[in-house]
Amino acid sequence: MARYDGVTLQRGGRTVVRVYANAIQGPPGGLTGVPIVLRGFRNGRPLQPGVLLPEGGPTVIVPRLGPVDLSQRRDPLGAYTFTLPWDWTTAPDVTLEAEVNPAGFNPAVGGCATPASGISNASSARRNRHVRQPAPGRW
Repeated sequence: MARYDGVTLQRGGRTVVRVYANAIQGPPGGLTGVPIVLRGFRNGRPLQPGVLLPEGGPTVIVPRLGPVDLSQRRDPLGAYTFTLPWDWTTAPDVTLEAEVNPAGFNPAVGGCATPASGISNASSARRNRHVRQPAPGRW
C-alpha cells in the first residue's frame, strides 16, 4: 500500500480529489471499464456515505511499470475524479483510501484474482491520502 501525504484540504470547501491508476499487466491496448472507489475515514471510522464512485476517469488504463508519470498528471482525462462530501472537509485528520478493481464490485476487470494482481495506482492497489493538520488560516 502506497501512502501519499499531499496537500492540506480547504475546510468546508468544494474539494476534488484526483486518483491516478496504472496497470501492472494487461493487453497492449490497455484495460477498459476499470472500477475504482474512494472511502474516507476519520480517527479510523468510515465517513458517510461510505463509498464514493468517480465522476469521471480514464477510458483506458495502459500497462506500464513504475509510478504515475508527469504525462498522466498533465492529461485532463488521466485521473479518476471524486468530489468529496462537504462534511468530509470540516475537520482535520481525514484519510482517503482509493481502491482500484475492488473485490465484489461489478463490473470487475476479469483475470484479476485480487485487486492487486493486475492493476495498481502508483505502486499498489490501494492508496491512502492522509490529510495533515491544517496550515494556519486554512481551517
